Amino acid sequence: MGIYPEYCKTPEEAKEAWVCAVARTFGDKPVEKCRGSDCPLWRWKPIMAHDPRIVSAINREITLMEGENPKVKRDLLHKSAVEKVTSNPRDYTIPEGQR
Repeated sequence: MGIYPEYCKTPEEAKEAWVCAVARTFGDKPVEKCRGSDCPLWRWKPIMAHDPRIVSAINREITLMEGENPKVKRDLLHKSAVEKVTSNPRDYTIPEGQR
């Protein structure tokens, strides 16, 4: 599993689950858990639109929509699929950011 399990999708979840990778390199007291966004080394980058997880989720959603509306062209479904995926990325196992 390592110190960064995949199920942490937000800095708050990281604080609860991750072990601090740099605990002994700064500060007076050893830190056992991740400080998340309170850590001076923390970097939480947004997931980019071309990320394979986003592209895959959008393509899966388009495929589902094509099954429901076989007469509608794939290009016309793209905007709806993007809106659906980005409105609730957790439904598609997409984290809110990445370390």
